Amino acid sequence: MGFAPTGRRITLPAMPGTYHCLQFHLIFSTKGRERWLTDDVRERVHDYLGGIIRSERGMPLAVGGIEDHVHILLSWRTDEALFTLVRNLKSNSSKWIHGAFPALRALPGRKDTPCFP
Repeated sequence: MGFAPTGRRITLPAMPGTYHCLQFHLIFSTKGRERWLTDDVRERVHDYLGGIIRSERGMPLAVGGIEDHVHILLSWRTDEALFTLVRNLKSNSSKWIHGAFPALRALPGRKDTPCFP
């Protein structure tokens, strides 16, 4: 209920639910900007990143990139900080990459394994 300028009570319509549409563009580079996201690796990594986002109850709108970085466009929920998703994306994808592509560890001159810093 509210009051009109004349002092009479008026009934206001019920307020509909609030709608949020949070979309973010994230960019991750490979460690040292090394070009190890080759064609055979890249598509699987992109699919895996999209799966992590879905498992965190987000919506991956687009995942792409080239040999040394990944772009992610996503829709995120309001009940969790974006930081939580970024932390989980980086840690889970790095662990998965280490297990799924052991040959990347043996590249000449590599002191450490590939991951997203």
